[in-house]
Amino acid sequence: MEENYDEKLFSDVVENVYVKLKRHIERELETNPYAIVRVRWLKKLLQGRRGAQFILKRLSREYNVTKMGSWYIVRPKNTDKKTKK
Repeated sequence: MEENYDEKLFSDVVENVYVKLKRHIERELETNPYAIVRVRWLKKLLQGRRGAQFILKRLSREYNVTKMGSWYIVRPKNTDKKTKK
C-alpha cells in the first residue's frame, strides 16, 4: 500500500528524472562496478524542484546509494550475502 502512495507523489518532472537517472545508472553498471551521479547534475535535471531525496529513496530500494562529497555513488545491492562461520 505504501508503494502505491509513493507512486502517486511523483510529478511529471520528477518521474522523468527518475527514469532518466535509472537508465543512466543501468548503463554505467553494465561496464563498471559502480555509477557516479553528480549532485549538481541531479539538481539541474529537477529544474529547481524538490524531489532529490524522494528519488534517492526510491533508488535505494534497488541499489546501495552513498553520498561522497558532491557525488552519489550507486552500487548494486549484493543479493549473495556471505555468512561468517
